[in-house]
Amino acid sequence: MRRLITIDKRKINRFIKPILDKSKPRDFKANKERKELIKMINHTSPSFNMMLEIHEFLALLTDIYMYDNNERFHLYLAVVNSKKVSDNTFAMVYKGDGFLIKFVLVADWESGRHQIKIEITRGGQNKNNVEKIEFYDGEYQFRDEYDKEKMRFIISCLMNGVVELVNYYYENKSF
Repeated sequence: MRRLITIDKRKINRFIKPILDKSKPRDFKANKERKELIKMINHTSPSFNMMLEIHEFLALLTDIYMYDNNERFHLYLAVVNSKKVSDNTFAMVYKGDGFLIKFVLVADWESGRHQIKIEITRGGQNKNNVEKIEFYDGEYQFRDEYDKEKMRFIISCLMNGVVELVNYYYENKSF
């Protein structure tokens, strides 16, 4: 079984909660909860902790619903390829048409300074060309308007991947 992380052990992961709360095919309360969650997702730039919750959501889908990407969805868990990986490193991937965005989260629980690493691999002729963006939570500085738009796109990919999974597992929950 995968190692699950929990921000607050008293709370259920907010991304999987509407799916778990759905108790019948037409559950109005759970559907309202799902719509409110999606509205929040669409208006949020995720912090390190939210990204960690998204990682936990993916791990929960894998453990509960046997989620296996199979090229069907855009967002899934990933493995970190490094000799320095420890229990405080988490990774997930968003795969789009012609590009791949890998999100690596490195938690430093002692100092509270958490690092976010983003690796962008574009398709095409030079597949070894990987763009890397690294920063500490809350400390990213845009270089210019183009950089700002690129970060918006990266965030929208991550959040759209979450919405896609929430909607799919909500709509296809078996009773």
